[in-house]
Amino acid sequence: MILNQILKNKKWYGINTLGIGLAFAVALIIFTHVKKELSYDNFHSKADDIYRITTEDQQLEGQPPTSGIDGKLILPLYTNFPDIKEVVRLIHPDNTVITADKNNFSSNQLFFTNSQFFKVFDYKLLRGNRTSLFNQPNQVVISKKTALAYFGTEEAIGKEISIQVQYLYSKSGNYTVAGVMDDFPENSHFKADLLFSINNNEDINQFHTYTYLLLQKERNLNSLKSLINAYWKKNTKDGEPDPISQLMPLRDIHLYSHNADEMSTNGSMTSLIILIAGALIVFLIAFINYTNLNYVQFITDLKDFKVRMINGASLVDLGQIIFIRSLIPISFAILFGGLLAYNFDTISASSFNLDISAFDLLWISLIFYLIFALASLLPLATTKVSKDLARSPYQGSKKFVASLLFQFMLSIAAIITTIVLHKQINLVNNLHPGDEKSAIVVMTDVPYHMIAKFEVLKESFLKHSEIRNVSAAFYKPGLNIPFSYPFEMEGADKTVEKKLNMFSIEEDFFKLFNIKPLAGSLDMGITSSIPWENIALRIHDQNPNKDEFIKNLNNYTKEHGGFQEKYILNQSALKVLGIQNPEDAIGKSFQFNFMAPELFQKGKVIAVIGDLHYGDMFSKEEPMVLASKNLFNSTFIAKIDPRRKAEALQSLKTEWETLSPDHPFRYEFVDDLYEQIYFNQYKEMKALTLFSILSIVLSVLGMFALSSFSIQHKTKEIGIRKANGSTSLEILTLLIREYTQWVVVAFLIACPIAYYIARDWLSNFAYHIELSWWIFVVSGVMALIIAILTVSWQTWKAATQNPVEALKYE
Repeated sequence: MILNQILKNKKWYGINTLGIGLAFAVALIIFTHVKKELSYDNFHSKADDIYRITTEDQQLEGQPPTSGIDGKLILPLYTNFPDIKEVVRLIHPDNTVITADKNNFSSNQLFFTNSQFFKVFDYKLLRGNRTSLFNQPNQVVISKKTALAYFGTEEAIGKEISIQVQYLYSKSGNYTVAGVMDDFPENSHFKADLLFSINNNEDINQFHTYTYLLLQKERNLNSLKSLINAYWKKNTKDGEPDPISQLMPLRDIHLYSHNADEMSTNGSMTSLIILIAGALIVFLIAFINYTNLNYVQFITDLKDFKVRMINGASLVDLGQIIFIRSLIPISFAILFGGLLAYNFDTISASSFNLDISAFDLLWISLIFYLIFALASLLPLATTKVSKDLARSPYQGSKKFVASLLFQFMLSIAAIITTIVLHKQINLVNNLHPGDEKSAIVVMTDVPYHMIAKFEVLKESFLKHSEIRNVSAAFYKPGLNIPFSYPFEMEGADKTVEKKLNMFSIEEDFFKLFNIKPLAGSLDMGITSSIPWENIALRIHDQNPNKDEFIKNLNNYTKEHGGFQEKYILNQSALKVLGIQNPEDAIGKSFQFNFMAPELFQKGKVIAVIGDLHYGDMFSKEEPMVLASKNLFNSTFIAKIDPRRKAEALQSLKTEWETLSPDHPFRYEFVDDLYEQIYFNQYKEMKALTLFSILSIVLSVLGMFALSSFSIQHKTKEIGIRKANGSTSLEILTLLIREYTQWVVVAFLIACPIAYYIARDWLSNFAYHIELSWWIFVVSGVMALIIAILTVSWQTWKAATQNPVEALKYE
């Protein structure tokens, strides 16, 4: 009997099943994702007492602090502050080559650390003695997957691993495997495959060191920060900025830390809020549809219920029938939603990496059963069935005004914010330099010997027709330029010391990224050679023999032909200099007051470019001066034919390995680099787009069902109007207006809500779109057109029906 009832009203049940199923899938997906994001680093038993210490440089206004601290600041933390129990140092070296079992490997997940690492953190050790690790020099602990990759077995204790470190010379050498650890869990804010030992008291003056503190149970964080800042200030040399310490709880790093040079791409609490809000919108629309259509079903079955009550059935009996009947579509919906959630990553190619537990599936299913089964009883609770058997409780479309209004308000707000997110991401991509970013290959971690061979490598690359252009730069795209120096410039105010950021590039950099000058010429002509730069740089380190090195530098210049230093300013640098017209900067003399002054000699400004936007868009563009210093250009860049990617990559790899067989060829595409930076924003955009589509689909299905039901009950009214002379167009307009007027009202309510949400999200970017009026109008028109199309077909059928057919049964 129940099955026959469902088949008889399959349209209502189908819409409800689809709505509940989608809401269940979204709820399951978002809950699982949020649960994972909130669980980061909770597996450490001492997590409540572990903090990461970072520093802010007051001179870098508007820039995020770095995630590490200067190595020279660390050793005093061991002995000068009673609230600190343990200090863990993690140094992540660039440009490394690992040799194991006569094979070369590369890894981006290796660190140098001290023995406190295994006392503070609870990463699982599979083999080795936790208490004695790193008590001996030159030990290394490797992950299980690394042991299998390097040695083909987890039994790697006692085996040798060699590492060559370009920027940390003293730590290059042979290391003995002293432990094998389990692969780091997914919910760890950093991952490590190799941990090389350093002595606890070893003074490694490495600029960037990730530093974690295990604090006493009883501590005063504000007092500790003040003491650290006071100590650092007291011991800072004159002329150096005073570092300002920041302490962040371990559990907060993943969601709340977005410093420069994070160990990995962190999550975002804003993203979680957007995901939760989107899931709530889908759930509410599905719930409203369910309650409305449940009411429609109740009206349809009212005659049957009245007969049952006349024959002695109570409201409890009717409620039991309705409740049991509701369980079937809810069960189908949960089955459909569960399958959708389990296959979500495959279907959507998302990066959620869901791991849905059976327990979560069970209790969320029970909640959905309870909510929707109880909601099926609402018509019975709100309709006086037992007291008024003669009158149908149908009240026309006015019964559903509030719910339709709410549904479309949510949908329109979602459409507006989705358009804003898409436009902002497009703006960000367009501001970053380079067209065809997916065809620009970046080679990172370039060793010294390859920097010296750049011209040879460039020539060999360009022999291949699929490689269009080759250049080099100081940093890879996506990194903010951290180094700023005082300068002297013709006509500049010398009474106030100002700084400009320095960025080194190779002469074809502008051509590769298709950058045009605002003024001047980007032709850098003859630039300094690497041998010349080596001599100039060594003058700074050779104080006793400084005069001799200066003499050698001058002799080299005479023998190999001179050159004039050339400088290029960005638009932000003009603001610092107080120059309005870019043309006014051309030809002026300029020199950096660099720590090695002979390296950056006095030269001329040859061009002004627009702001480069080489780094991220979360902070303002730094005032920047570009020059060409080959020694600094440790990132090689190639632009390839996008139609011949595989061929081009193979050519790059072959030519690289010809010149550097022992150093692995590592590369990334520029579009991937920028996508990593905006990982959370891309996730928000994709999720909100999906939620917008789902909310519109569910709202349309709900409107379709309700308008169908409403028109069905207006058959007599339509027939009378036509009999009295109304045209089909007049009736069509009347019926459409009944629903679309509420879409207009929903639009007026949604606009200020969406404006506030979009403005708040855009505030995360230093450069963002303007919230133009047309974004809101387009969203409203889209919703209105969708609503009109939804009800038009049914209303047209009703409006064009013969009035005799409509009235003959009345």
